[in-house]
Amino acid sequence: MRALLTLAAIVICSVAVFAAPAPKNLPRLTKTVAFPSAYRDAARAVARHIASPSDYFAQVEPQNDGGELVFHLWHKTAFLPQNRGGVGNPGGKCLDVVYDTKKHKVVHDWAWQ
Repeated sequence: MRALLTLAAIVICSVAVFAAPAPKNLPRLTKTVAFPSAYRDAARAVARHIASPSDYFAQVEPQNDGGELVFHLWHKTAFLPQNRGGVGNPGGKCLDVVYDTKKHKVVHDWAWQ
């Protein structure tokens, strides 16, 4: 029994050390209700466009007088302790996706450098 409790304590502590806290100011890409209503269709299109959308948090930046919405997508690995404060693409999986509001579709995407 003691060995089982020790193992459970190790697992619980390991999860706490390696878990990345969810950013409070960035909505998860798959939680479209967290976006302003004007961005929700775009958020759904971006989520369909990428693999594993639930792993991403989004910051939306309107450009070209609102003709494009740039979704700066932060991958959950960017928030791991070893990636915090890094420059460029922390975790190596962050990307930008551009949604054209007139064409109603994703028109560009690229990984952060």
